[in-house]
Amino acid sequence: MKSIRSKKRTWHPRTTVFIFCLLLGLIAFVLSLKGNPSSPSTICLENKQLSVYRYGLVKTLSLPSCFSLQDLLSMSRLETQDLTISRFVSPLGEELTTVESLVNLPTIDNNYHVIALNELEHFLWPASSIGEKKDILLKNVTGQKNHLIQLTTLSLQPRIFRITNFLSEAECDHMLSRVQREKLKRSLVGVNGIETDRRTSSTTWIGP
Repeated sequence: MKSIRSKKRTWHPRTTVFIFCLLLGLIAFVLSLKGNPSSPSTICLENKQLSVYRYGLVKTLSLPSCFSLQDLLSMSRLETQDLTISRFVSPLGEELTTVESLVNLPTIDNNYHVIALNELEHFLWPASSIGEKKDILLKNVTGQKNHLIQLTTLSLQPRIFRITNFLSEAECDHMLSRVQREKLKRSLVGVNGIETDRRTSSTTWIGP
């Protein structure tokens, strides 16, 4: 009478890796079906334009009826001949990470205004022409809810602005009260701090 022996199957490590990769692929597929809020989306609008500011250059693009944020970035690279453009910010420096955030910007004559930047650049106020004026509403300023300033372009290279209404009334009152508290003193010069006729101003140091 022959004895029957069952062969014990060994679990190969490669099988484990294969099943793990298969599960990851399945999870990624399910997530793509559900949709990701940060994934590119397309919006359809009629008769809209986009003004792109780049290094003092302004290019106005006629937008197609349907477009995504990547479409607008590609159009901007082509129009400005700058392949480094990778993102948009609003005229107030807010990052525009979706096409929805872009089309929620206020328009002037059906025209959106954005600044084009690459990955390494920081936001700078755009300057397209000398004498150009921009009214900017700053939010949550100390002592008041909103504060309106005006930038006047004095030079394009280097970029120089005159800022009208730079400080709010509350900020001015705060500085004056601190100056009165700390008291102005004769300005000194040199390492040892001596008085000289070459410097006749008065100085005080104020904290926050």
